[in-house]
Amino acid sequence: MIVKPLVRFMILWLPMGLVGIWLVGCEPASPDFESLSRGFFSIAPEFEAYYRKVGGEEVLGAPISPRLEEGEFVYQYLANALLFSARNESGSAEVGFVPIGLDLSLPSPWLTLGVGRSQEVADSLPIHREFLPLYEKLGGRERVGKPLSGLRYNPRYRRYEQFFEGVGMYRAESDPPGEARLLAYGAWKCGEVCQYPFPIRAVVSSARPIDLRAAPLVERLGVDLTGFPLLPAIREADGDEIVIFENVALEIKANSESRAKLAPLPRKLGIFPERMVDYQESEETVFIAREDNRGYPVLRSFLNYIETHGGVELIGLPISGPIREENANVRQCFETLCLIEDRQIEGIYRIRPIPLGFEYASLYHPSELEEEAEARPSSRSTLQPSGASASEQDASSPGQEVTLQIFEARPFVDQQTQQEIGVIVSLGQQPVVNLRPKLVLSLSSGETLQLEMPPTDQQGRSSIAIPPLQAPNGTLVDYRVCVVIQGKMELCAREDYLIWSP
Repeated sequence: MIVKPLVRFMILWLPMGLVGIWLVGCEPASPDFESLSRGFFSIAPEFEAYYRKVGGEEVLGAPISPRLEEGEFVYQYLANALLFSARNESGSAEVGFVPIGLDLSLPSPWLTLGVGRSQEVADSLPIHREFLPLYEKLGGRERVGKPLSGLRYNPRYRRYEQFFEGVGMYRAESDPPGEARLLAYGAWKCGEVCQYPFPIRAVVSSARPIDLRAAPLVERLGVDLTGFPLLPAIREADGDEIVIFENVALEIKANSESRAKLAPLPRKLGIFPERMVDYQESEETVFIAREDNRGYPVLRSFLNYIETHGGVELIGLPISGPIREENANVRQCFETLCLIEDRQIEGIYRIRPIPLGFEYASLYHPSELEEEAEARPSSRSTLQPSGASASEQDASSPGQEVTLQIFEARPFVDQQTQQEIGVIVSLGQQPVVNLRPKLVLSLSSGETLQLEMPPTDQQGRSSIAIPPLQAPNGTLVDYRVCVVIQGKMELCAREDYLIWSP
């Protein structure tokens, strides 16, 4: 049984009978996995030869679960991956990585490329050259799977990272060029059930969804330019909304149906235009005039990047010339963003935006940014009013905490295997009995399927079997389990499982 992160809600009594709900944390270890927190595990025999060959704990991390069996497969959680193998008496079966990276809800690879790129290119994102030796050592595309992103800079953890189906790779900004390590995919996927310490710089945090109003512009610009969304839309003092990404911010005007546009983020951060210069051009630069034939030289590499990510008409004109820093990096600011030629990086990923969005959020919305960071690695949850019928059990004590803990029978299923999804509902420390949870499945066709689960038993537990779903290999089946407390508020925990056949 795979236990998902637990979602907790605090029921508070507020004036005029309103019910407030506070999301307060993650789950304790599941009773089914109490042994996981009691010590270390040995690598399963099926994986031992491969584990030692590729570098053992130093590369893949320590085993953080026992050897697990499901149907014809054996699998085991390591700190940095989830390995699987078909059961084989001779022990000669191939070892592979379960593609748990698909569960990260990353933006589509097509969105990472900007306007004018083909789907064929999106299906073959380049692997960063520093990560290529480790990628090939682990088994390449056949074992690790294809890239889910290009190389990106993560400003929160100060690292360069790239996501693949089976693993994530990173190099800390302070590491020497050529260093490659794995993100803690396995510890992230197993959650607090597999309690195991790992470096904070290897932490995995899933991306929040892109605001639908911003999506058309993000599609033109490319997620490699915007970075991942940091916060939901925030209403500012002038009534407009701003959606903050790692590198840029998008403005959505109040009471207007106009599309989102890039905000003048440099100006908002006190980066103002420098004095313009007379015409000058070189092999490295192109001159862009702004007033009376005066303007700024722009690095050709920066201009090429801009032209493949929406063009000057979207990004804006330069407000400075190229500035060379002590570490040999070159930066230059435009009306809506600043670019850097990062001399730590070789190859096509050398040009990238400076993370002004993260700087802006850290400066003006630090509490929201911290709350979002704490919430993203845990189970996604939604809160919404409901007029559905009340539960059979009284949940009226002030200050009581309602917890929803989702569990799945299998970490993944193929198109011929049913999945079982369950939930344990508690009020304070007591199980909630005779409550009817609702399961809502979001199918790949775009349809939703609502199923009423059996009433919770004396342990507050309810589960339901999901018949095999005929969906493409690699499909994530998104679902939520909801319960109604006091007939006034619907509490939902959101999760997904993977349809996958090796």
